[in-house]
Amino acid sequence: LKNDIGLYLTGRAMEKKRRAMQETDIAGLRGLPEALLERLHIEIHSQVLGSHILFMQVHEEDPATVEQLCHHAMAERALVAGEEVFRFGMPCSKMYFMVSGKAEYAVGYGDESQVIIRQKQWLSEPSLWVVWEHRGRFSAQTGCEISELDSNEFQTIMSRSRILGSIQRYAAVYIRRAEIECGGSEGWTDVWGQRLRIMDLAQTAFNAGEALMMSGGATACGNSYSKDVLFHAWACHTRKQRRGSMGPIGRFNLLLRRVGLTRALY
Repeated sequence: LKNDIGLYLTGRAMEKKRRAMQETDIAGLRGLPEALLERLHIEIHSQVLGSHILFMQVHEEDPATVEQLCHHAMAERALVAGEEVFRFGMPCSKMYFMVSGKAEYAVGYGDESQVIIRQKQWLSEPSLWVVWEHRGRFSAQTGCEISELDSNEFQTIMSRSRILGSIQRYAAVYIRRAEIECGGSEGWTDVWGQRLRIMDLAQTAFNAGEALMMSGGATACGNSYSKDVLFHAWACHTRKQRRGSMGPIGRFNLLLRRVGLTRALY
């Protein structure tokens, strides 16, 4: 055990020397004016977010929202070989983007087949849309760099976006498709929904024509609801609701039924 710990610590020190410089490594950056720091964050994180078609689409229609995400919701993280990011059953509040290196994801407790995660792939997108617990183990095979998107900051920023309706439709379509393709919520994993599938979902959400949520709000059960009110209710629900016997699609439908919008979105 002593030798194993020593080898791990030695390897970690060597990986730190080899990895690319990050913002936290440069003490002088902490004193930068806010405007310069924001520009730095946009430079660092915009390309990472741009690897995901949803954020590429958001940038085309509302670039200020993506800039806010870069500045307030994104963070860099370096991993050494063998380092674990999360394991099965842990609460999740972040989406992860692979920037460099190679990692592995194993469903469940690690006894099942492993998936190799490489640059421009992502994990745990469901944490943006529902209360999520990790469905497997994610760890680095080599020295890696990843970026993390905080789901709470994401919800706060998106609630002010002028394309909120499209984001809500994407969330509904994403959850619905995942439930169908995975055979229910229990088959849903952290790595579901990579590039080609997400392209299809984004096109469905953003090219919906005169959908209900494209207007300034919606009317249901004789009451009017603004998009901000609807998103705020949804965000509070996803943060506070504990995962129980009801799957993600069930919890999301329950919220929508309260404002009479289930049929409109699906």
